Amino acid sequence: MSATATTSTRTTAPLAILADYEVHHSGRERPAPVILPSTAPTSQPPNWPTDHHRIPAYRPINRNLDQSQRPAGSNNVEYGFITVMLHGVMLNALELGTLREED
Repeated sequence: MSATATTSTRTTAPLAILADYEVHHSGRERPAPVILPSTAPTSQPPNWPTDHHRIPAYRPINRNLDQSQRPAGSNNVEYGFITVMLHGVMLNALELGTLREED
């Protein structure tokens, strides 16, 4: 018994490939973003980098932040998990620091 194998190559234009993935290049209008007072645009500091993509816009520190607006968890189980996780990160950092000092 014999088998015949054929290969065929397809060449497609880049726009056809992008259309397969439904990339948003159709020009649909997007709703205007809602700007909250706490995220109002401010002027960028002169040393703020602009040559990298996805760097968030500069926002000055909110020194009047109400901590009740940012709970550490919606219930006690989440609060406990977050606390244990962050303490574990802190212990790892402290251990790494002591190991580096010994070298």
